[in-house]
Amino acid sequence: MEDTDKRPQFGNRLLENVDEVFKHNAWDNVQWDAEQEKAAQEKVGQNSLVTFSEDILKDLDQNADKHWDNFYDIHQNRFFKDRHWLFSFHRVS
Repeated sequence: MEDTDKRPQFGNRLLENVDEVFKHNAWDNVQWDAEQEKAAQEKVGQNSLVTFSEDILKDLDQNADKHWDNFYDIHQNRFFKDRHWLFSFHRVS
C-alpha cells in the first residue's frame, strides 16, 4: 500500500462540539458569513501581491521535503505534522 492510499479523505471533519473547535486546522461543515468571505478575499488579494521568480518556485517544488523539514526544525510540534493532505494537492499549471 502506498502512502497516498492511507491519506484521510476530505469531508469527514465535522464540527459537532464547539469545545473542540481547535482540534483541527479546518472543518468541512462550517459555513462562512459574508463578512468572513470578504475578509478572506481581501487576504487572498494581499497574499497574491507577493510573487517569486521561476528559480525559487522550481526550488520550492523540487525540494519541498527539505523545506518542510527545515520549517518543522524551526517550529517543532507547534504545527500539524501529518503531511498526508499534501498528496491531495493538485498543482494547476
